[in-house]
Amino acid sequence: MTGGAGYIGSHAAKALRQAGYRVVVYDNLAAGHRGAAKFGELVQGDVTDVAAVRAALRAHEVTAVMHFAALLDVGESVREPARYYRNNVTGALGVLEAMAAESVEYFVFSSTCATYGEPIETPIAETHPQQPINSYGETKLAVERALPHFERAYGIHSMSLRYFNAAGADPDGEIGEDHSPEIHVIPRASRRRPADAACRCSATTTRRPTARVSATTST
Repeated sequence: MTGGAGYIGSHAAKALRQAGYRVVVYDNLAAGHRGAAKFGELVQGDVTDVAAVRAALRAHEVTAVMHFAALLDVGESVREPARYYRNNVTGALGVLEAMAAESVEYFVFSSTCATYGEPIETPIAETHPQQPINSYGETKLAVERALPHFERAYGIHSMSLRYFNAAGADPDGEIGEDHSPEIHVIPRASRRRPADAACRCSATTTRRPTARVSATTST
């Protein structure tokens, strides 16, 4: 599991462990936390290092990859698109290249509803046109578009998960959000208000409607 020391990755790792799977966390700890990688063996490495990814896949006899490792600050992606394309696109393609070389056939990709761009209708359905308006969304969509080609050429079956504004903590209190700085609206709002106070949110810029989580499968 790449990015398994991060927020969503660590929750997925815990769920897999509870379901009886053996988990290997692959993370460079640039944004993740060593303490969150408690549900599987931690291999510290970068997704852009194809040789290191291959070595981890081979050493642990990996049969499937869940790819959560990515940069995710929308504003920063607009200011520094090169960094986002290098990490999010080159990194994901590096993981897929390593999987092809080591004959690993199953890939779950953590994408984003940012691939949809400005909504034409709400709630946003899986079939909504994908027209991202920032570099972050574009990098995720670039990877999604590559997946069918990797299936045809290398037999890698894939699924993409699209979501935004994921929030909250593990019900057992073992793990939760721990970003520094915190850039997400829901945890920022909850931290600034007393527990018994109402919280009013207003938006004056890009619209962010409620959307269903959608999963797309490469066939």
